[in-house]
Amino acid sequence: MKRILTITLSAVLLAAALLMLGVRSSNHGDSPAEVPAFTGTASLSATDPRPTDSLPPTQQTTQPAATQPVTTAPTAPPTTAPTEPTFLEPVFIPEEGSLLCRDYFVFDYESNTFLTYSCDPDAVLYPASITKLFTAYVALQYLEPDTVITAGDELALVAPDSSIAYIKRGHKLTASMLVEGMLLPSGNDAAYVLAAAAGRACGGADLTAGEAIVCFVERMNAHAQALGMTGTHFANPDGYHHEDHYTTPADMAIIARVALEDPQIRQYVGTSQDDVVYASGQINTWHNTNRLIDPESEYYCPDAIGLKTGSTGAAGYCLLAAFDTGSRTLLIGVFGCASYNDRFVDSLNLYQWTLDMLT
Repeated sequence: MKRILTITLSAVLLAAALLMLGVRSSNHGDSPAEVPAFTGTASLSATDPRPTDSLPPTQQTTQPAATQPVTTAPTAPPTTAPTEPTFLEPVFIPEEGSLLCRDYFVFDYESNTFLTYSCDPDAVLYPASITKLFTAYVALQYLEPDTVITAGDELALVAPDSSIAYIKRGHKLTASMLVEGMLLPSGNDAAYVLAAAAGRACGGADLTAGEAIVCFVERMNAHAQALGMTGTHFANPDGYHHEDHYTTPADMAIIARVALEDPQIRQYVGTSQDDVVYASGQINTWHNTNRLIDPESEYYCPDAIGLKTGSTGAAGYCLLAAFDTGSRTLLIGVFGCASYNDRFVDSLNLYQWTLDMLT
């Protein structure tokens, strides 16, 4: 009888955690459809080839026993916020019908100024998997990059239609590898494993998987408020659609800034692909979902330095991209595209129009 009661209580706790996380109706952050096969010649026309999924890792060793190492780290968010971005009159307005997205902006990183935009700075945007930039930032406040983490029960919280990095229960990866698994193949599994480890680091090693995720999301919101992101609220670590998971153009600029200022995140958002050997010995090849930085893609741009894609039914296909002009860094956000490639077309057009305006 005692064993039955214990199992029942565990099930209730897990169900409660799932409800708190809003799990989950439909649409998937970045789905496996975020890795398409591109064909054709270079151009700025939109095509939408059917995607192919990345391959799962080759199992080189037997899976180790599940343990959850935890490191300690400061638990308080930063006490100072970045300077609030400035919105001026748009310096140029794209011709009507020339863009495929629902919303867009161009942000000058050095001057902290929006050069052009389609909506109010406080307009609600669903960030989808762009969320993972902030998940990585917050997690690295609580975990050292070389902290070894074992994937466990938190994988059961990942929505079944999610994009994944093919991380399985018992795999051991460093925190840095999990950041890479979020930012290249946009793995929701990597996001949950990293978030659970960081949640236990700041909330206690004895937290269940669901409790650790709830704790981590609370820290995400605390850091967002401390950074002055007053129009943002997070409901999960992966960006899977939830009505209470949203941001704004002004806050998106802050997310991009803290991401680019972190050397680990900046490295991975600019990495096209990587062969990764887990701490437990498995081997995986991860491909970045951002085709702007892929030299084999028709959308490749040498000035592009990374950041993050996203897609859900509510957000559409979206992209937060960074470009280095040689004299300044431009951040371009496009949101609400109808097809996979539209976001790359719009980003490249907005970048070229901005260069034409600045020169």
